[in-house]
Amino acid sequence: MDFRGSHITSVTQFDRTAIERVFDVADSMQPFARRERRTNALDGAILGNMFFEPSTRTRFSFGCAFNLLGGYVRETSDIKTSSISKGESLYDFTLISPAELKMPENIVAELRAAGHSVIETDDMEKGLNDNDTVYLTRIQEERFSSRLEANIYRGRFKLNQEIYTRNCAPNTVITHPLPRDSREEANELDNDLNLHPNLAIFRQTDNGVVVRMALFALILDVVDLVETRASEVKWYTAGRFDN
Repeated sequence: MDFRGSHITSVTQFDRTAIERVFDVADSMQPFARRERRTNALDGAILGNMFFEPSTRTRFSFGCAFNLLGGYVRETSDIKTSSISKGESLYDFTLISPAELKMPENIVAELRAAGHSVIETDDMEKGLNDNDTVYLTRIQEERFSSRLEANIYRGRFKLNQEIYTRNCAPNTVITHPLPRDSREEANELDNDLNLHPNLAIFRQTDNGVVVRMALFALILDVVDLVETRASEVKWYTAGRFDN
């Protein structure tokens, strides 16, 4: 795959070689994502970040990735384009949702045509059985005609330690795109899972930034410039915060 100047619109664009290339470049971005080093590979470049529905995690992670490569970000943003106004992938891994939030039929058809087994259910606990990974999101309030209608389902699709132990295999990985809805009436991902060894949500956010950095570097053809235009971070020393 020739990344330079490409429009990235679907995961179906990537074959195995392309995915491995993205991950290799992402690995090299780790010191910059951790702010151990900095680079100005994209000095002078400006990203126009345009979102036309509520978003927080996607908007900020793309903006952060571009900034960490030395570029500047301008974006359309107000409270309506934030996940604060929003209520909140797939492989064989059972689709659980209320009928109003079912996966679009064309996507389900594509999955089945590719040979994947797709099960759709509105039974949360039944759907958790026999899965290697659970990917949980919020009940998307904005997809309903009214908040009253959305409230019917609030709390019905949550995961806590008790539900996990009762329905999931001991090594089932727990994922979530973040931020999670921590309101008591929703509590889609309970705090009692915060220290669970299979909770991967914080690794997800870290990995998401370096993958986005890799995509920017590949598409804008600056992979080789990242290191040559790198320098040490001067503003931080460990002892500075011990005093």
